[in-house]
Amino acid sequence: MGESFENYLTKKFPMVEREQWKKLYHPSQITIYRPVSVGKDRSVLRLGNPDIGAIKNPTVLRVLNTLRRRVNQLLDDGVISPDETRVVVETARELNDANRKWALDTYNRIRHDENEKIKKILEEFYPKRDGISTDDIDKARYVIDQREVDYFTESKTL
Repeated sequence: MGESFENYLTKKFPMVEREQWKKLYHPSQITIYRPVSVGKDRSVLRLGNPDIGAIKNPTVLRVLNTLRRRVNQLLDDGVISPDETRVVVETARELNDANRKWALDTYNRIRHDENEKIKKILEEFYPKRDGISTDDIDKARYVIDQREVDYFTESKTL
């Protein structure tokens, strides 16, 4: 932690010893990947296993392991240098669990099927057009939605 911040805390809270303030850290200062030496050569270091107790989400661990393999490959190929490169991994506060992913995939699959139906209908009504764009499908979807729900009363109009 910054020395100026430690000085501020020491002045503001004189009853706490200075050594206690040195124990404070920001979560971004935690090194997830512990360096591991490659073979017998101790000077060549690669990223180790990112498995720590704080992260229990299997999807996140899978992504971190994939990232570790890719970074190690870039180090082996000489594309990046361990002295000049810093990799920062940022995660979302709320990570989707399996149920939410399933629900999102189901929703996207239903939307995709609906878009395919709308595209077939538009191709049927406009056979001379070269192709139906996603904008055309979106416009048709808006028309369908407006006919199904009255936006003033929020009730179904069918």
